[in-house]
Amino acid sequence: AEAVHKGSVLGNEPDAEQPSQKMFDSRLGRALRGIDRARVVYVESESRRIGNVRVPEELIASMWASQCVWIDVPAALRVALLKEEYAHFLSDAQALIDKLVCLKALHGSAVIERWCDWARAGEFDILVAELLERHYDPTYTRSINAHYAQLPQALRGHLQGIAASDFDQLAGQLAGINLNTPLPVSSCTP
Repeated sequence: AEAVHKGSVLGNEPDAEQPSQKMFDSRLGRALRGIDRARVVYVESESRRIGNVRVPEELIASMWASQCVWIDVPAALRVALLKEEYAHFLSDAQALIDKLVCLKALHGSAVIERWCDWARAGEFDILVAELLERHYDPTYTRSINAHYAQLPQALRGHLQGIAASDFDQLAGQLAGINLNTPLPVSSCTP
């Protein structure tokens, strides 16, 4: 189901509104009813809230209790993937800056000003790398460690690139499926 949001301070989709909670619940319910219960389903680690919508508690509890998959991705690939995923900010530095200032209470004025300077200068590789290191990784690591009881036994995968074929290869590695057949689901990072 589409929340039309990536779940972070930078998560709003450009030129798209989030659905209402009722619409999100309806879409999620329809998607869940369509799942073949005999197949493994991979879901991305998510918080209770994705932008303005909330994931049902039963689904969150099921996710938190489930077996985990941890996908290792080299830093340079993570930066490239995020620049691709958030390309709209690369062409609109002011929109990015408007979001970054929301983090001032967490990181202080000096850090936010440095990040804004990098955004204005188009220094996106260094900006994304530091956002990952100082903001996103610590935040997500705390949350994942607090909620996913089976994380210590996680199956580990390694992403070698960010092309669709790299994700297909990783999903095949993790699921043990024949890559010549359609993949049952997408594999996402925790």
